[in-house]
Amino acid sequence: MITSRGCPHECIFCSNHIVMGRKWRPRCPEKVVDEIEHLVEKYKIEQIDFYDDNMTLKKKRVIEICDLIKERDLDIEWYVPTGVRADTLDEELLTKMKLSGCKGLRIAPESGVQRVVNDVIKKKQNLKAVETAVVLTNKLGIKLGIFFVLGLVGETKEDMNETINFAYKLRKLGAKNFHFSIAMPLYGTELYEQAKNGGFLKAGFSDEALAATEPLIETAEFTPDDVRELCLEANLVNQALTKDKVLNAIRNPKKAIRTLLGKND
Repeated sequence: MITSRGCPHECIFCSNHIVMGRKWRPRCPEKVVDEIEHLVEKYKIEQIDFYDDNMTLKKKRVIEICDLIKERDLDIEWYVPTGVRADTLDEELLTKMKLSGCKGLRIAPESGVQRVVNDVIKKKQNLKAVETAVVLTNKLGIKLGIFFVLGLVGETKEDMNETINFAYKLRKLGAKNFHFSIAMPLYGTELYEQAKNGGFLKAGFSDEALAATEPLIETAEFTPDDVRELCLEANLVNQALTKDKVLNAIRNPKKAIRTLLGKND
């Protein structure tokens, strides 16, 4: 389900604003819960994933949705796999979410270096809020995943290593899984303009190269091979992964997906 569209923030790598716009447009809580009730009663739906760009932007609205789910006695589990900002979460809101069926969230610090978050990504989110969100969700029993991005213009290898260290810190605080992505210079984003105008696009940049999600940015601070290796190392913070598993997934992604789905034919 989608309960709102748009995000007013300006992360340089994000392309959502190209499709959804920067103006945040929410659906009213009653309409959202009417749809949930319809899905539960007619189709016997037991789990819902909310794919908003920024679902928790307005705390009061989310609390109203949670209260209505409880009032109507809708027995569902729900998740926000697209991620929310950590600084929109507090114990009151998370408690309401938990009681209404929330089982899992993802948040996106993007980097473990405050300078990179503020000045490179332009997200302007305090990393202390990320740590607090991890502690609170762990306390309440909400499974939390973390999004990071590596290989941005203005980032260094030292920054990327510090991000990996930050991920291990969050794991100790209770975060359950981690998703490290390679920064992709998507058309229409500020990152693309930075890379193009600064001469940082890797030779051979093309639509096909973008689709392959290979490192396509090269600066004086790092090479595409550096980013690839650091991303591989970073994903090992997930305790269930080994280096061989990650390498095999990179070499044969279709087989990895079949294995995850239990389709080993």
